[in-house]
Amino acid sequence: MALIQHQFSSEMKKIYSFLISVCFIPASLFAQGFKTNNTNGNLIDACGKNFILKGINVPLAWFVSNVNNSIPALKNNTKSNCLRIVVSETTPDNDWQTTVVNCIKNKIVPMVELHSVTGNTDPARLKAMGDFWAKKSSFFNNTNFNGVNIKKHILINLANEWGTWQTATNKNTVWRDAVINAIKPMRTAGISTTIVVDAVGYGQDIDEAWNLRTYGKDIQRADNLNLGGSANSTVNANILFSIHMYCEWKKGGDNIGIINSIKSSGLPVIVGEFGFQHATDGSCDIDEQLILNTCQNGGIGWLAWSQKGNGSSVAFLDLCVDWNCTQLSDWGNTIVNGTNGTKTAVECSVFANNSCTITSLIEEEISEEALCFPNPFNNSFTIESPTSFQYTIYDMRGIEIESGKGNISLNLGENLPAGRYLIKLQTNTKSKTVKLQKK
Repeated sequence: MALIQHQFSSEMKKIYSFLISVCFIPASLFAQGFKTNNTNGNLIDACGKNFILKGINVPLAWFVSNVNNSIPALKNNTKSNCLRIVVSETTPDNDWQTTVVNCIKNKIVPMVELHSVTGNTDPARLKAMGDFWAKKSSFFNNTNFNGVNIKKHILINLANEWGTWQTATNKNTVWRDAVINAIKPMRTAGISTTIVVDAVGYGQDIDEAWNLRTYGKDIQRADNLNLGGSANSTVNANILFSIHMYCEWKKGGDNIGIINSIKSSGLPVIVGEFGFQHATDGSCDIDEQLILNTCQNGGIGWLAWSQKGNGSSVAFLDLCVDWNCTQLSDWGNTIVNGTNGTKTAVECSVFANNSCTITSLIEEEISEEALCFPNPFNNSFTIESPTSFQYTIYDMRGIEIESGKGNISLNLGENLPAGRYLIKLQTNTKSKTVKLQKK
């Protein structure tokens, strides 16, 4: 296809020229919460940026005051960018909601998780977890709760490790259908943020996540429908799958590399729990460094188990000697200070640019001719400017597609499907967001 270009007079080049018709987009489009990209498997934050979790699990349900009092120190001593917060049905709302607020105020993404159906095989109990969260929708959708925006920062883990080994090895639709029925009430209640779904079989889904790989797209399609899309699409689905890597996963000989295949297939995935060992006699050694390295190479998030307070039979899984993690176990030192550990975590961009505000450029010197160049385009268009600028292209959900800077010609061609998109152009002081459409 020929490059679509437009000749600009020197007067028109004083600010920007666009080869697309202009339509201003509300800043709120980019500030509604986490989303998933169901093409490349990335988790996207409210500013449209990729977010890779690197953090730890915290046992709030059993140690409320210890965990809540430790949040600032955890950020300082571990640099974790996400905490998975263990909650039970009997945990008072104020307790776990205080933890959520403390996380956000300390620039940590909170992921709340219901622990009440671990190893349960009753689909009705999994749906009860969805009903539980649905009743908290006013909190999850709150944009100013005790001074913080909950909606923009929250992740919700539906439930911990529903289903046994038998549920997984039966290789039928029980897990799929139970998950679909459980997430529906959350969406009906208006919760739109990313829902984290644990793999079946105590989270481990042995046989290289057969159930997740086989039924993940079905769950996405159901969620797409819940969120107002068609039943045959996954584009609007907002599900992040989670695999736990412990003894059965290790003994089953599962290939850690399968998580990269899962992600590249358009199923967003994290390692939601893992340890370095899962047997007191040392018979189940897990290669934690291989997990960290594989996740690093694939851009996949992870959350190690766990801060402190594990029972005597698995006390070796304590990452920290004290609740503030000023002292670490050997396992904790690997997770925090080791290669690709939490000290390498990148803070979520919503904290660096908390408002995600998109402002408008002054338009006095942009003529109608420049603003109304034919649109839609075919494969290419040109942006010209006398000054340096940044550009970012988003889909209509606010998920970033491409970004760059300078005086440029963009050839979007084969990698950009037909449809509507947004492009944001920005200098050091001004920015503008407009719509464009590819034929």
